[in-house]
Amino acid sequence: MATTATDTLIGYLQRLNNGEPLESVQKDFRAQFETVPPEAIMEAEQEMLAVGVPLERVQRLCDLHSALFHGEGEPEQPAPQAPAPKQQSFVKPSSKSEDINVPAGHPLDILMKENTELMSRLQKLHNQLEQHAPAAELADTMQDLSPVSTHLAKKDELVIVPLKHYGFPGPSDVMWNVDIELRDEHHFLLHELQKLAENLDETMSAYINRRIEKYIERAQEMVFKENNVLYPMAKEHFTDQDWRSIKADMPKFGYAWLREIPAWPGEALEPSQQSPLPEVQVGSDTTSVYITLPTGRLSVPEIEGILRTLPFELTFIDAQDTNRYFSEDSKLFPRPLNALGQNMLDCHPANILSKVKTVLTMLKSGEKDCITLVMPKQGRKALVRYMAVRSKGGTYLGTLEVVEDITDYPTGE
Repeated sequence: MATTATDTLIGYLQRLNNGEPLESVQKDFRAQFETVPPEAIMEAEQEMLAVGVPLERVQRLCDLHSALFHGEGEPEQPAPQAPAPKQQSFVKPSSKSEDINVPAGHPLDILMKENTELMSRLQKLHNQLEQHAPAAELADTMQDLSPVSTHLAKKDELVIVPLKHYGFPGPSDVMWNVDIELRDEHHFLLHELQKLAENLDETMSAYINRRIEKYIERAQEMVFKENNVLYPMAKEHFTDQDWRSIKADMPKFGYAWLREIPAWPGEALEPSQQSPLPEVQVGSDTTSVYITLPTGRLSVPEIEGILRTLPFELTFIDAQDTNRYFSEDSKLFPRPLNALGQNMLDCHPANILSKVKTVLTMLKSGEKDCITLVMPKQGRKALVRYMAVRSKGGTYLGTLEVVEDITDYPTGE
């Protein structure tokens, strides 16, 4: 996209930063970019990042970008029947999402069905808020929204990361960070509403009301961007092999609200055939193939069995930061097959890349041999260790990530 368009987008951001109402900037944005393909706008966003515009400012374009997908927008002069306090409007997905014609069971069919379920729950939460429902009812609906984390994880790992490999880093740099903020806000609101529900004497504050309204607004905006920008881009650029790999990886992440997942004719290949990496065949009978190590000899099936049996999730990246291996069964940190052979930095959201690079630098330089963190993951407590792998001579060979579920470990007094 031309630099002038990028300059125009930066101008819109400046207007927002100067306090101009979003609706006013949206109106100009819609007039200027109504006929511009979504990919071109994303290219402009990527150019803005490249020239040093802070990520937080570029994220503000999300509100403007989604304005293109709200049909004709709100009437300029609404005529309410009676004066009433301003309420957050609820906008349903535009019909553009219906243009993605994919068979039942296709990964995009699953993701869009999850978005339909998400929108119905956001609508319910919106209605409850307007009707001044008690905190307990709002808390129940917010709890029912919890699987949104599962949906966002699939989208981030299985759609956004591959798009980056096809030359579209914009969703990874911007959309992934918004997803993280949505997850964090959901956890905060659920916790606050549950506390209010337990203390019947407390009432909902205007502050919590407004945060719920903003959460609904941002979540429905994300549905628009997924259905109308992200998924059409993926459909255009991904190969059948990509979709087979994505469908094979989906069960690792789970499904949001859907009880039955239809079969998709395109997933006929066995999972082993779906790996995006070429395989080196060491022989038709791997039981006769042994790897001789300094302290013993193991067959290939024995090595595979040992790795599956270890009570850890393992990920190994080589000295060039390329993903080379991860455990078959990764419950806490699901790994998609399409991450193999890719630079591990491409598989992380932009807002934590500096931390990831710092960890790798410390391990590579020898400043640290192991860096340990404890973090919540999938509702569990995970011990994560990043360990430098070196040759006997001290040459850095790569980094091993070891993830252990310590939720049920006894704590010492």
